[in-house]
Amino acid sequence: MRIEYILFLSIVPRPVFAAHRFHQKRTTSMHALRIVLLSLLLPVTVTAGGGPDSTGRRGAPSGDVLRPLQLRGSSLYLGFDAGAQYAKYFGTHAYTAQSPFSPALLWSKFDGGDGFGFVIRGVADIPVTPSLGVIAKLGYSRREDTYSGAFENPIFYLDPAGGFPAPAMLDGEITLTMEFLTLDLLLRYQLMPTSWYVLGGFTVSSLLGSSGSFAQKIVNPASVSYTDTQLIPTGVRSVTLSGFEAKSFDTPRFGLSLGVGTWIPLSHSMFLTPELSADYALNVFRDAAGQPLNFIPKSDVRFLTITLTAGLRFAL
Repeated sequence: MRIEYILFLSIVPRPVFAAHRFHQKRTTSMHALRIVLLSLLLPVTVTAGGGPDSTGRRGAPSGDVLRPLQLRGSSLYLGFDAGAQYAKYFGTHAYTAQSPFSPALLWSKFDGGDGFGFVIRGVADIPVTPSLGVIAKLGYSRREDTYSGAFENPIFYLDPAGGFPAPAMLDGEITLTMEFLTLDLLLRYQLMPTSWYVLGGFTVSSLLGSSGSFAQKIVNPASVSYTDTQLIPTGVRSVTLSGFEAKSFDTPRFGLSLGVGTWIPLSHSMFLTPELSADYALNVFRDAAGQPLNFIPKSDVRFLTITLTAGLRFAL
């Protein structure tokens, strides 16, 4: 066998044998090049799947990147929210105003009412566990409320025939612009780890100021008008007073608040937080000074406030 192998080598031309060795070297070089390229590409592939700026599909954030409650290194979220409010009033409330014709008081009684406004608040959100957080909101609310309706004043005028007080049917309307300082203390519970949550807790508000108009007109009897200081009819059957202030809301409001919201990631540390909440007042509102006349009904008002806001939270 060795003699035949030596003869084979002597017969095979040297260029052919050299080409065979060149092919082996080329194959080995290509294999080494593939290994180098794979070693360079592999880290890029891993980073694209789990980095902070990665996306699972084009334009869609990865599920593990922007989860607000998985940023456990952040113990605080600060931000603000702003939005619209609607208030619905329940119960009886009465307001008094000074007559422009005499020292007598004008008063109007209403059953219910509503109003629209806005609110802007600073927000602090403190995560306690991955699914539970404590939220404090300090804000400013401004709302324009309207109350209107017909009512009876039992001793509105003196009956000319008998000389004794007689009733009259009146129609009144009050428009109030009220400003409140608000404080909400809430618990946040995550329904879904990366988005939806519910809110619940207490809310307190204090009246900063109010201004508005007091309008009233006599419906019946048709022959009756407002009187002057001498109780002489003026012939005026309607009156509108500006600069009117409400006293029934001077007492602080304490209530319960329930709501729902969601986290929408805008970046790794900034989130949009739309929320819808309902606040119900627990205490009854009465005129702080009390009604000066016994026949004027006392205010006994509660109200429900619906608030829709959008906010920003920044992870610190």
